[in-house]
Amino acid sequence: MSTSLLVLWLPLAAMPGSPQAAHLAFAPVCYGGRVAVDRADAGHLPLIPVEVAPGFHVVEVMCPGRPRWMGLVFVTTGETLAIRAEIAERAAARAAPGGPGGDEGPDAPPRFE
Repeated sequence: MSTSLLVLWLPLAAMPGSPQAAHLAFAPVCYGGRVAVDRADAGHLPLIPVEVAPGFHVVEVMCPGRPRWMGLVFVTTGETLAIRAEIAERAAARAAPGGPGGDEGPDAPPRFE
């Protein structure tokens, strides 16, 4: 009898949302920026926490008109790790009101170069 219950439990243990998962929560450092976890696209900022397996992960945050941020993080089972990418503005974008793309002002929506 206990063997049949084990067979039913095993698939549930690997399902998303299981207690064996970890999560990465991203601070919205820019609107519309792309996030990648282990070189796989995870979505655009703002983003709900991303479920990952416990362990090391390569995280990338790409904001329009700014340099790419990359980091190596470690999460444990059941942990939600908050990640805030420290992304500086490019010097050329701050110096010229139009920025590197032309006549756009500082309030223009973000775009990828």
